[in-house]
This record gives sequence, structure tokens and C-alpha cells, in this order.
Amino acid sequence: MINTCRCTINPTSFRNRVGFIASILGDFRDTEMFSSGSSAELYIRPMLLCYGDVDIMNCFKTILAIPYGSTPPLELWDCRQDTVTVCEIIDSHKPGYVYLQQSYVLEKNDNGLYVVQKVRNECTSFLEYTSNILPPAYEAYLLVVRLCNEEICNEHVISKVHSMFTPVDSHGPAKRLISKNFSFYLDFLSEIDYVVCVLCPVWPQQAALWPIRNRHHDWPDQETINLVVSGACHVVGTVHPSCRDDQWMSKHQWRLSFSRAEITLLNSWTPVQQIVYHMLRIFMKREIFSKTNENDKLKFSNYHIKTAMLWACEQNPQTWWSEESSLVKLCSGLLQRLTDCVAEKQCQHYFISNCNLLDSFAEDDSWMIYNNLRNFANESMLLSWFFENYIRECAQVADIPALFEHYCSIDEVQRIVNAIIDWKLNTLPRDLYEEYVDLEINMLLLNLVYRRDAKTTLIIMKALQNCDPVVRDYSSALISLRVAFTMEIQSMTADLLEVLWTIFFACSLESFDSAVSRLESAKQLSIRKAIKLATLSNVRRNALDVLYDEMAKAYLHQSLTCK
Repeated sequence: MINTCRCTINPTSFRNRVGFIASILGDFRDTEMFSSGSSAELYIRPMLLCYGDVDIMNCFKTILAIPYGSTPPLELWDCRQDTVTVCEIIDSHKPGYVYLQQSYVLEKNDNGLYVVQKVRNECTSFLEYTSNILPPAYEAYLLVVRLCNEEICNEHVISKVHSMFTPVDSHGPAKRLISKNFSFYLDFLSEIDYVVCVLCPVWPQQAALWPIRNRHHDWPDQETINLVVSGACHVVGTVHPSCRDDQWMSKHQWRLSFSRAEITLLNSWTPVQQIVYHMLRIFMKREIFSKTNENDKLKFSNYHIKTAMLWACEQNPQTWWSEESSLVKLCSGLLQRLTDCVAEKQCQHYFISNCNLLDSFAEDDSWMIYNNLRNFANESMLLSWFFENYIRECAQVADIPALFEHYCSIDEVQRIVNAIIDWKLNTLPRDLYEEYVDLEINMLLLNLVYRRDAKTTLIIMKALQNCDPVVRDYSSALISLRVAFTMEIQSMTADLLEVLWTIFFACSLESFDSAVSRLESAKQLSIRKAIKLATLSNVRRNALDVLYDEMAKAYLHQSLTCK
């Protein structure tokens, strides 16, 4: 598994493309959008994928959740809204499930700062909150109008956008959407689980013990803990299974979501830990979930696997996850833990200590799941299952002949595994080439369709901050060529100058155009940018220095022509 699961901690990976597109779409809609679930959590690319859809969290910036009794924040994240509703988080009788009580309104004054207004306390209904959200097709229409340039944004494209996403069903807080007629651009977003959520920028009281509890094996380390706490959490609109029949609670109950924290933690796992998680997901999907999760009631899910893995990473030393360990033995031990959880109907939430994830587990289902897990927790049974279901399928992908229908000898198994590894290593250069070509095509198309102004360029460059520098350079080169081509036709303009500024300084000097600059005149801002560019020049006089000088001159000239 180590030799066939390629690590994809680079911008060409499936997961980072999803996050890249989501961040762009979020900026255009003045929301925060990010990928979650397995597409964001797994940085390995195994031969057999354990996921098919894409999970997108969509956080609107018009509403904010804070712990009860907290002071409303006056400095918000990159928010362009004039009014923000602030709700306090109120505990329900079910740990992990809460209510949102609207308590404050933040209004932006003339200086661009927020002031607090107290409002009448009332609980916010998730249904009322989502009723103000536009249907996916109309949201997509508005997005295309704002994103695309005039040549692309024509009636033919807009007519397709109206049927781009079709809601299929709901499960938990997610709406499942199937994309149509847009595969020419986002072909990998064919099926999306779309979750509307509210940001809680302060670490919640319900999980107050998580950052400070004793950890004997130094996982997660303090730096990762700080990163998780700084990202805080979200609340999503879903109701506890035992409260679904209650008329009021079914409309007003929310659930604390630690999706962003889980992404951070899972991305800190070693490749071995990620492989074990991948194998458990493959096994559970085929042997447990497919046989028990036949209705919409809460059943055993991937979240229980993830929770068991998180506890195992915290409670076991790194030597327990050694590459010399048997993959089957590791999976067998974790399946045994899950078996015990089902038998006791007790699975402690990783972040919320008094929350039991199996408190509403149905009696008839628990025994069926328990028996299946207990059988496969046996190492011999699990080894046979992995060979018959995983290695055989990998051999088919690699087109390796002479696989017997039933058990093989140890020598035969070793021959098959070696052949799979050789095939994977031989195809690696082609896989990397195809990924980069695919990425370049996506970047070229994005460069073709989006509006050619500085605001849109800034959104693209900000979305590229988490990508490999090679990809950022490639995108900067494309935009620079387009600016050069445009200058040949209409000479330098103020808009083109701002696009160039954005290309080179969107990431490193993002705070340059801060709240202070809003109080400056256009003349002062142009002079300040010219000074900054002049100070970047180097005595070596390379091409970039010449460009900085020319841009500085253009900003000085612009300052003289400002009215």
C-alpha cells in the first residue's frame, strides 16, 4: 500500500482543485466556500478511490454564531456586508446540538468599522435562514453573470446555467446536487453534497476541554492544536434523530460541525495512518454500510470510522503505526474497537466529551452491525477479504493475468503484489503528466472566461495562495501575457496597471490595501504604490526590476492625472 498510494500534497491533486474552485466561487458570491469530507481529508491517491462525490461547505457572511455570553466581534473576516446578524449558541438537551438565539446586529459605519446594536432575543430557525438562500440554479446564474466576461456571458451559456445543478435528495444537513451541462468546465464536480452552515469564529464552550486535555503521545502537537482552535467551528442545520418528530425542535435545532478542524487533523496524519483510514472506509462501505443503511435514519457512517481513527492516533504512540506493522493487523485492531463501541452503544465524540455518537442507535441494526464487525475483525477473515476484494480489483486495473478464482499461495500473492507495484511505478510519470496537463487546461479556461478586471484577478490570486508556487507562476504568466496583448491594442490603462499590481502582490502584500487605504485619496494611494515598487528594484537590474520601475513610473504618472 505504501508503494501504490501516491501522496498528492500538490496543487494538481483532485482535492486541491476542488478547494481552489470552491474558494473562487465563494469570493464571487461573498460567501466562504471550502471543500470538506474525504476529498479534502485524504492527501493520498490510492489505486481504488473510496469516495465519489464532493462535499462543499457554504458559509454565508450575513450571519455569525458566537458562544453564549461572548462579546460580538467588531473586526470581521474579509466581509463586505453592511449588516451582519450575530446569534448566541444555546445548548440543547442533546450534547453537540444547539439553538441559535439572535442577539445582536453589527452595522458598518462610515469609517468601515462595525458597531453593535442589541436586538430582541429570538431563536433562529434553520428553515427561516435557508429560505433567504437562492435556488442553486439561480445562484449559478448570478455567479456566471459576475464571473464571466461579456464575450462568454451570453444567452446560450446562461440558458445552460439554469439547469446546471439539479437537487436530488437530502441526507443530514447536506443537499445532494447533480451538475448538468457544465461538465465542459467543472467535469470533476458531477455530484456535490452542498452544506449550508454558519461560522462560529470562537472555539465553542461545548469543546472547551479538547485543547487542554492530557495527551501522552504528543498527537496532535501544540502547533496543530493552535491551528485547529484558531479555525474554530461551524453550525449546520440538522436535528437529532430523537427530536425529528418534535414540531419546534425539528425547525430550530442546529449541530456543531468541526469539519475544518478534522481536515487539519487528518492532513497531519502520516501516510500509514491515511492508508489505514482509506482501507477501513473501503471495507465499511462494501461490507457494512451497503447492508445496513437502507433508510434515512441515523446508522453507522464514515464519521464513526473517522472518530475511531482520531482517538487511535491520539491514544497510541507513533511506533504503533510503524510502516513495518501489518496493515491487516492495524485495521483489525480498529475494527475490534468499533465492534466494542457498537456492543456498548457508546462512541465518544472526539471534540465534545459528553456527546455519544451512538445514543440513538437502533437495537435491530446494532446486532447486525456488531456480528459483521466481529467476524471481519478476525485477522484471517480480514486478510482474505482484502485479497479477494482489494488486491484482485487492483490487479484488474493493472491488467495483470493469471489470478486464480480462490485462494492463492503466498508466492503467488507476492508475485501479484509485486506486479501491481511495478505497474503503478511505471505509470507514475504519465499520471503526473496528465494531472499537470489537466490543471493547465483548467487554468487556461479560467483565464479565458473570467472578467479581466483587478477585482476578479485578486480573487483568482488569493485562491492560488495555497497552491504550489509553480502553479501560481503559471497563472501569473497567463495573465501577464493577456495584459501585454491588451496593451498592444489600447496602451496602458489604470485597470491594466491594477491587474499587474494584483498579479505580483496579491499574496505577499495583501494587507497593503487595508482599511487605512480606504481613507486615502487615489493620488496618495498611487504614490504609495510607486514608492513600494521603487524600493523593490535591485542593482542586478533583471527583467522583474525593470517591470517594477515601469510600474512605479506609471503610478507616479497616474497620481499627477488624478482629479
